[in-house]
Amino acid sequence: NNVGGLVGVNDGIINNSYSSGNVAGDYLVGGLAGFNNLGTIINSYSIGNITGFEDVGGLVGFNEIAGTINICNFEGNISGVSFVGGLAGENSGIINKSYSTGNVTGNNRVGGLVGFNSFGTINNSYSFGNISGVSLAGGLVGHNTGIITSSYSTGNVTGGNFDIGGLV
Repeated sequence: NNVGGLVGVNDGIINNSYSSGNVAGDYLVGGLAGFNNLGTIINSYSIGNITGFEDVGGLVGFNEIAGTINICNFEGNISGVSFVGGLAGENSGIINKSYSTGNVTGNNRVGGLVGFNSFGTINNSYSFGNISGVSLAGGLVGHNTGIITSSYSTGNVTGGNFDIGGLV
């Protein structure tokens, strides 16, 4: 749990940093940070393949309500079961001017940028790549209860049971 390519839990500032390589864990797994709790991540990126069970993201597993991600990106492939996203598995904070490239595969709440945008804000962000999920799969966000502005996705979205869409 709390597995990241650079840090496990970020409560501070990560600026102009990156990680490369594969990252694997169970919960809160990210290419750069597993859990961005009270932290800020600026102008940083991650490259590699990320695998986990829940809250799995290319940059962070979970961007908490006080967390901010600004001008960041991820390149690679992501696979998990629930809350799986190209940049963040789950977002309750702010994601601004960020993007992800690569394929995202999961079961529930699977998105090209964010698996579950739980009352978070996503602005000026986008995702490239194919998304595959069973339920609640979307090109940008799998499940959204927050705010999304000036953002887009490309790529194919495929799924099984229900709520398979292009944006949310």
